[in-house]
Amino acid sequence: MPLKVKSKERINTYKEEALKSVSSERMVTLTILLPESIREDFKVKAIRNKTNITNVILNHIKNYILTK
Repeated sequence: MPLKVKSKERINTYKEEALKSVSSERMVTLTILLPESIREDFKVKAIRNKTNITNVILNHIKNYILTK
C-alpha cells in the first residue's frame, strides 16, 4: 500500500508557525491566572482573527519590551 502525502490544505498553519519559532530559539512556559470568562473570550477572538493565543501574547510582549 503506497503512502499518501498530506495535502497542503490539511497541514495546520499554526503548527507550522510554532515549529519555526521552536527551531529558532529555545521556548519557555509563561503561566498566568485570569478569569475563565476572559480566557474564553480571548480564545474566540484569536480564532476569529485566524491566529492563536500564543502568537497574540507573544506580539504584545514584544511590543511592550520595545516601547519601554
